[in-house]
Amino acid sequence: AVIDPNLGSAEELISFIHSAHSLGIKVFYQWHFSETGPHHRLREEHPDFYFSSDKLKENRYNPDFVTLNISDKRVASKQSESFGKFVNSYNFDGYVVFGIDSSNEDFVSQIREICGPNRLLINGESVKVKGLSHSIDRSLFEFFKGVYNNTPDSLFLYSLIGDMAPQGRINAFVDYHTNFYKGTDYMSFPNAYRYFAAFAHFIPGTPWMLGGQEYALVSPVNAFRDNPVDRKY
Repeated sequence: AVIDPNLGSAEELISFIHSAHSLGIKVFYQWHFSETGPHHRLREEHPDFYFSSDKLKENRYNPDFVTLNISDKRVASKQSESFGKFVNSYNFDGYVVFGIDSSNEDFVSQIREICGPNRLLINGESVKVKGLSHSIDRSLFEFFKGVYNNTPDSLFLYSLIGDMAPQGRINAFVDYHTNFYKGTDYMSFPNAYRYFAAFAHFIPGTPWMLGGQEYALVSPVNAFRDNPVDRKY
């Protein structure tokens, strides 16, 4: 559970969380239990934890190269240990989790116990997992996609904000499945990404930003930089 120094430091993260809390803002962290970055230490130390050792498949990047076999008890134990250390190190208000084997109820129970009663635990997958709440609202992403491809509809925007405000849901900044199968949201909105970033933060609720370590980030995402996503495979 060590932070990649290319993306920041533990001190910076602690300061960020403290600053947000002082303003009454809750902070959630996304944790993917079955994916890592291609340069992750597990990739080097335990290649047998992954579904594939081939970085390329049919001349394309192979997702299985960074996909952990979470049904393997060794992998589940390693991930729950890392998750526990991270939870105890940083005062996040909750976690949006991906990659949990829905058939492994013991693992789900471990994750819930680690989070404790005061942290919200949300399943970010489209498939529901027993024991996890499911409160992701992806209509923000679909709305922005419609605005980008057509024309702005101010009345719909007004009603969207009104509907979202009392729900207390996470308003998705990106759509994970679109990222995975069709390329990143940055590729979807190449000349409007920084507007998308600003727009998302004005919608009531919690803007959801994909950290994207599985996409080999080597510096923090910055929507207001000419090259927002800096990656190296």
